This record gives sequence, C-alpha cells and structure tokens, in this order.
Amino acid sequence: MDESDEDEAASSQGAQRICLWTNFLDFGEVFPAKLPNYEEKIKDFFEEHFHTDEEIRYCVAGSGYFDVRDHNDRWIRVWVKKGGMIVLPDEIHHLFTLPR
Repeated sequence: MDESDEDEAASSQGAQRICLWTNFLDFGEVFPAKLPNYEEKIKDFFEEHFHTDEEIRYCVAGSGYFDVRDHNDRWIRVWVKKGGMIVLPDEIHHLFTLPR
C-alpha cells in the first residue's frame, strides 16, 4: 500500500489526530477500531463546546471538520486533513465531526 492508499484508507475510517494543549498532550485515533465507545464519543465531539485553554489540533492521517462559531455568532467550517493544523483560541465555541 503506498502513501496515497494509506491516506484514503485512514480517511474512510475517520481522522487520526494528535492534539496538543498548553498543559496537555493527547493522541486520539478517531475511528471505531481504535476509539472505545466510538458512537458515544462522536456524539460528544459533535456537541457545541469550548475550552478554557487554547486548543491546537494537528491531523496526522485522515481528515475531519471543525465547526467554529466566530465573534459575530456565524459558524465557519474548517476542513482539517493530513498535515493540517488548527488553533482554537480559549473560549471559542466549536464542535468536531468526521466526513461521511
């Protein structure tokens, strides 16, 4: 399997991502075989929420969407794919979902 095949396979299974916070490092593999309670976690990710610290997400494989509410209450969808990074300032309302 070459790299493009691996990217496609990861995308079809969901996003794998490494999550970096100011005081915390987390590596999350977001697809059924790797994430315990997958269906419940996906619902939690899709609930609007915010964090009290800046959140930095780097996608190591696959892809996902961050829906971010701006200061004018407009929603902006950001597609993050392999090699992409998003920085969410503290207290910015957002949610996360996987491509279908």
